[in-house]
Amino acid sequence: MSDGFNTDTDINAYDCDGYRPVHHAILAGDLARAKSLVAQGAMLNAPTESGDGALVLLCRALRDSESAKWIEPLMEMGAEIIDRDRLGWSALHHAVQRGLLQTVVRLMEHGADPYLKANDGKRPIDLIDVSAATEVVQRLKNALNPANRS
Repeated sequence: MSDGFNTDTDINAYDCDGYRPVHHAILAGDLARAKSLVAQGAMLNAPTESGDGALVLLCRALRDSESAKWIEPLMEMGAEIIDRDRLGWSALHHAVQRGLLQTVVRLMEHGADPYLKANDGKRPIDLIDVSAATEVVQRLKNALNPANRS
């Protein structure tokens, strides 16, 4: 099965921008290509040269409605919910900081930890702009409530 990618090229090689082919598929919103690349052996959880894995890249680059649609398929393809960048920020850190409500919900449905501390000690809930993200705040407060933790 061909997706137009040059089969003579290493499917996991970085390009001149520090991205692998699967990263370009994610950035382009091309789910069929991403699935095809993973089926051909592309390493979904391998980071970009700057250290972003698939979920972090998704949460840093795409709009909320787009990134939220990708969470389920990426998880089904084997994405790691604990994906972190070089600063220790998880996909949830990035989604909360950007106010991506739908994405926050999807990540938390898949077990993203709102208590997870980055290298600087910040948790996703510490990054919320309360005036811009009341729904995100409420979701995280509900998740942080000990009565709601299993």
